[in-house]
Amino acid sequence: MRGKTSDARLRFYFLTGVTLLVLASITWLAFSLMTAREQARTPGEENYGVAVLGLSFLPVILVLGAGGVSFLAASSAVLTYRKIAPKWKNKEMAGFPHRKASHRKQNRVTTCRKSLRVNLTPGESDQAEKTCAQ
Repeated sequence: MRGKTSDARLRFYFLTGVTLLVLASITWLAFSLMTAREQARTPGEENYGVAVLGLSFLPVILVLGAGGVSFLAASSAVLTYRKIAPKWKNKEMAGFPHRKASHRKQNRVTTCRKSLRVNLTPGESDQAEKTCAQ
């Protein structure tokens, strides 16, 4: 059940990214309200409270936002890869001829061995195994 695990992981990445972005926006809203209130207390004067609020809130906002965007980018990259990868696998790996030949040989041997699972005597089985190896 590899697909279910991958889907759960993809959903986890997406939901984590959205949650981090929501937390970043809530933190930004709190920062905006607090700085507006602090600036309203002393109109026209320099207020170091606003600077302290900025130094305490902005790094948190940046980390949450960057983390959220990173998780969303990871989930979209995985989703895009899942949509494109099956198309690549069906094209016989045109750019890799050395892999293609060995891949075909391996498939032929595997298919031959699967066909040997019928009721054969030990001598017939050895002869058929030699035929598969060629």
